[in-house]
Amino acid sequence: MKKPLDFSMVANNAKPVTMKALDENDQPIDITGFAIKWQFFAKGDDTAKVTKSTTAGSIIITNGPAGDFAFTLEPEDTVDLDAGEYIHEAVTVDGDGDPVTITNNDPQLSAGKLTLRRQYTVQD
Repeated sequence: MKKPLDFSMVANNAKPVTMKALDENDQPIDITGFAIKWQFFAKGDDTAKVTKSTTAGSIIITNGPAGDFAFTLEPEDTVDLDAGEYIHEAVTVDGDGDPVTITNNDPQLSAGKLTLRRQYTVQD
């Protein structure tokens, strides 16, 4: 089982995120020319809180043959969200038009949990 792709961030902050698409043998999936959509969800809710995609220009494939892609969570993406744990996944559409989930809670793929915390303000 792969180590889960878990990360944390502070709400209302920017967070650069890099990911790698791997197959069941931990080998990179060549995502050259793929359309990628990344989303995160509150546990038990199938409504996406944030969506990033290559189609919208918010995901960049940084090294297609190595399976690398990146995006940035912007402050406005999380400013109104509650602190807590969220599940994230990325889905691609390959050259044949078939969907391929590349990060989710399937143990053969990169799993994902995002922990969001509120920013603390220190008063003088």
